[in-house]
Amino acid sequence: MYLENQNWEKQLESCNVLRQALKFNPEKFTPQSIQTATNQLLKLAESLRSLLSKAAIQTLQEFFTVLGPQMDSHVEASINVILKRCTDTNVFLSESSRLALEDMCLHCNEQKLLLALLPQATHKSPAIKSQIARCLEQVIK
Repeated sequence: MYLENQNWEKQLESCNVLRQALKFNPEKFTPQSIQTATNQLLKLAESLRSLLSKAAIQTLQEFFTVLGPQMDSHVEASINVILKRCTDTNVFLSESSRLALEDMCLHCNEQKLLLALLPQATHKSPAIKSQIARCLEQVIK
């Protein structure tokens, strides 16, 4: 994998390869490989290169959708990065982040989500509070 590579094009390619692997061979992902990939994707999601950041967020979204409960241990770390990107001024990046947050709220354990979301509810940003409220609404349904 090129997620750790300094070349952003290789990193982008790695995101796409991971998404394909999730689609066709999700059973191949071990807890260790999920941990490693998630940590790298969270770093890439904070990239200043918006195309790379969006690809990383979309890959995380796929992880939450396909692996569901296997991603529960990564909710807390992921929620901070995704919430931050939800308020990005770049519309296509913030929309991807909102979709990733929705999928996280749909496919992960409600208790893990609540433990990660509730401390964020006192955030100063009204936009982040709004996203937290939307996520809490999905969790409660």
